[in-house]
Amino acid sequence: MDNHDRASRRPAEGESPWSGSTVPGGTGFGYLGVRIEGDQVWTIGGSVHGRFLGQLAGARAGMEVTRLSPVAALLVAYGQGQRPMGKIFVTLANGTQYQRLLRPAAVGDMSKIAAEIARFNQVAVACSADSAGQ
Repeated sequence: MDNHDRASRRPAEGESPWSGSTVPGGTGFGYLGVRIEGDQVWTIGGSVHGRFLGQLAGARAGMEVTRLSPVAALLVAYGQGQRPMGKIFVTLANGTQYQRLLRPAAVGDMSKIAAEIARFNQVAVACSADSAGQ
């Protein structure tokens, strides 16, 4: 499949239009808010090209979930809670961390977020292995 075919691919039902898709100049990770161009990590959006974060080799993505009180959990279940539930982040080898807050609206996407984190980490490990082998 060439780049044109991947770029024109429509997201599957329920798939984020950014999640794991090809975006101009790289592969996007919409939940994390970053894209990979070659061996570099950039933000998605913001300016026209995004913001350069750092090198992919040695990077790691993760998620920290905040424990909610029973009342807050009930409010979230009914769509009334607005308190952040934690954060998802990308930490680069130089210690720089880019993070986004997990909002209650993301509760239904937790498995997709976890899968995206795993995909990002796989790409980062492969890049680190390539860098070590050179």
